[in-house]
Amino acid sequence: MTATVDPSMPWLADAVNVELAQLALRRTATLTGMDAPSIKVRSARMTRHRPGRRCMVEYGVEAQIGGASHVFNLLGKVRAKGLDRETLRVVAALRDAGFSSDTADGISVPEPAGVIPEWGMTLSLKVDGSMMSEHLAGAARARFAERVADVARKIHESGVVSRRNHSMADELAVLDASLMQAANASPSLASRIREVGAACREMASDSVPGRVAGIHRDFYGDQIIVSDHRLFVLDLDQFCEGDTSLDIGNFLAHITEQSIRMHGDPSAFDDARHALLERAVSNGGEPETILVYDLLTLARQIWISTRIPDRNQITAIILAECERRLQRHPVGL
Repeated sequence: MTATVDPSMPWLADAVNVELAQLALRRTATLTGMDAPSIKVRSARMTRHRPGRRCMVEYGVEAQIGGASHVFNLLGKVRAKGLDRETLRVVAALRDAGFSSDTADGISVPEPAGVIPEWGMTLSLKVDGSMMSEHLAGAARARFAERVADVARKIHESGVVSRRNHSMADELAVLDASLMQAANASPSLASRIREVGAACREMASDSVPGRVAGIHRDFYGDQIIVSDHRLFVLDLDQFCEGDTSLDIGNFLAHITEQSIRMHGDPSAFDDARHALLERAVSNGGEPETILVYDLLTLARQIWISTRIPDRNQITAIILAECERRLQRHPVGL
């Protein structure tokens, strides 16, 4: 992906310029044991770009670490509104709380590698591996789903707190806005979408709040990298104080959406859903509240399917699955 002109981030052309990136990294990169003046940037490419909001730049780097030459990749996350200092603080706190790269339990967050304030960029070491979502589609998905529950528990029990908060009211506000856009995008389904939204709101009003702690809040398969026997948690931009049930429910709904997207069948990965829910409950989770957040997230996927062209064909399937679950309230698997 080449740099795109973006008035909200006029520095993007500089960020993908190899020579300018090398100068910036030599000034600011702080990877453990690295000799910053030895940094050589071999490549710079934009891998993701949401115009007006953020982008990701990947740097191929060679540098001296511990006296030896190493070749590795750094990921630079850019925000149009400037450096994300809160997420930097959260990542550092998690690393100090047992999420470093050599923990005995094999659950980590990637090592921070510095900042480039003038580009609104935070840097981290790229972790080699595969997305958890790939493993959740494989034969061992139930075992990996249990590991997901353990990752969530470790985050929730880390003791790391956030200045941000997210309540059930906030979650419903996000859902309302999403379903309004979904109804506008799919006129033939609009009345059914509105009915699902109203039923979700009624169901949520009866739910019992779970434990409040630091939560990921955007927890799903692409946010965990499987690297050999180690799991790395990514993208902590939305970390906040919230109901721990949300993370598990969010992940469950994404498993269902992936099942629909890959097989056209909401139940194809139910063994992974059962394994995740059972492990989360054994870890102290509240099953009914988890399943409420599961349904709220799945309902939000109605909207997401309307705005991603290659998912338009699953909108009606997601909607029907939400309706099926609401018909047997309280919600089950």
